[in-house]
Amino acid sequence: MRQQITKDIEEMQKSISFCILYIANTYTSANFGDKLTDTNKHILKMCTKHVLQYHADLNMTDLETAFSLATAGFIDTDIRVYYGKFNVAILGEVLREYKIYRNKIISKYYMIEADSKKFNDEIKKHKLREESAKLTVEEYQALKKKVNETLDFDDSEIKHYWAETLVKKGIIKFTQEEKDAIYKEAKANVFNSLASEIKNATSNNNHIKKVRHHMQTIMRDEITDSIKGKYYVEYCRLIIVKSLID
Repeated sequence: MRQQITKDIEEMQKSISFCILYIANTYTSANFGDKLTDTNKHILKMCTKHVLQYHADLNMTDLETAFSLATAGFIDTDIRVYYGKFNVAILGEVLREYKIYRNKIISKYYMIEADSKKFNDEIKKHKLREESAKLTVEEYQALKKKVNETLDFDDSEIKHYWAETLVKKGIIKFTQEEKDAIYKEAKANVFNSLASEIKNATSNNNHIKKVRHHMQTIMRDEITDSIKGKYYVEYCRLIIVKSLID
């Protein structure tokens, strides 16, 4: 097992050395001939060691691509100044700049991917909203048909959250004056509903205090988030009810 690992490492080192030799001759015309001098052998050895030690995340395709991009002027190093030369410093600079360039490309890719996902998510949300709106319209129209035929409906059949969709789509139409009158009626209904809670209360003093506080808030014509929510629900309910019996 250990012998196999050693053999694999040696084969990898040979492959990297051959790749570096090819790059040196092709992209810098360093002219490392078939019979390498001792100096050239040492350069190849140190270049191979440099790649394994500092650029192990790069494969041999990356090595050639780095010098190809440098030659084309895509990375921030001028390979022309190295013409006829090749050493560890040259290799290190090109690979370092290549990584910077590659990381920028990867970042752009992920940004595009993120934007694409965001766009697709918005499309899905839009489709869900449209499907929900379609269902709301169908349910409302079915109830409207029933009311026209029977002149009767149960209050539990009214879904206050229908109102926004139905008004936006123009299925329910009221003038601003009519809307103002409906809102005023909604406020009165909320107040009367709170008064009924106190009248019918048994022993929950904390709840009674809370209800009285709401009533006092309404009488002072103040609007808290809680009161606003009650007004909104009742207003939407009335919008639908009045459109059904109109």
